[in-house]
Amino acid sequence: MDDGFATHPKILAAGPIPALIQVRAICYASQHKTDGFIPQAVISILLAGFEELGIDLAGNQSGSDAPIFSLGCQANEIDWPPVMVKYGLWERRDGGYAIHDYLHWNMSKSEYEKFIKQKSQAGKKGMKVRWQKELEKITPVITNAITDDITKPYHATSTSILTLSSPNLHSPKEGKESEKSSLSEGKESEKGERKSPVVAPKGKHPFPVGLTLATIKPDDPTGSGWAKFGINPAVEFATFRDHALTCDRRCTDWKAAWRNWARKAIVLKEARP
Repeated sequence: MDDGFATHPKILAAGPIPALIQVRAICYASQHKTDGFIPQAVISILLAGFEELGIDLAGNQSGSDAPIFSLGCQANEIDWPPVMVKYGLWERRDGGYAIHDYLHWNMSKSEYEKFIKQKSQAGKKGMKVRWQKELEKITPVITNAITDDITKPYHATSTSILTLSSPNLHSPKEGKESEKSSLSEGKESEKGERKSPVVAPKGKHPFPVGLTLATIKPDDPTGSGWAKFGINPAVEFATFRDHALTCDRRCTDWKAAWRNWARKAIVLKEARP
C-alpha cells in the first residue's frame, strides 16, 4: 500500500471509517487475486465490528458534500457501499463493486502468476548452477581420496563381513544345534530384547572380498560412457560397495547388481534439473 494513502484527498474527504473499509477491501482483493472486484457477499465481512462504532457528525449540511448519515447513528446502520461510490473509492459492478484504479497500483492475477512462475524458474536455474559449482569442487577431492582404495581388494575382517560359516552368526545358547535351524541369531540389546536372526537367503552371498572396479567393466551399461552423464565411476563404485557392506546385502550375482546400480545412477542423474 502506498504511503500516501492516508492523506489522499478522497480518503480525507470520506473520513476514517471509509478509509478502514478501503484498506480491508484492498487486502481482500490482493489475497484472493480478484483484480479489485469485491463481491456483494463479502461486504458484511468488510464491515465486521462496526456495531461498536458510533457516528458523531452533524447532518445539517446541504449540497453534494452533505453527509448521507445522521448525528449519533451507529456505523452498522449505514449502507456503506454507496458512501464508497459517492467518494470515488468504489465503482458499481454486476454482483458487487470494483476498487477504483486497483490495477493501476497492483498486479492482476495473470501478471502475478507469470511473476511467480518466472521467479520459480530463476530459483531453479540458480540452484542448478550453484550445485554444479559445488560438485566441481568436491569431485576431485573425493576421487583422489578413494582411488587407491578402489583399485585395491577390500580386506574383510571378522566384524565387517559375516559368512555362513562364521561362528559370529551362531547364538551361544544354540551353538550345538543343527546348522539348518541356527544359521544366525542376533545379539540381545541393552534393554534385554532379542533382535531378529540374520539369515542369508539360499544361494546369495555377501559382497565379494576381491571385487573391485578393475575386475568388472567400468563403463556404464548403456555403452555410451560415464562422461556423457557426468558420473564418476570410481565414486559410484565406492558408494555401491559401502552400501552393500553397511547394509550387509546378499546377492547371487554381484556383477549384475553393480550393472543395475549403474543404470539407476544414470536414471537419477538424468532426472535431476
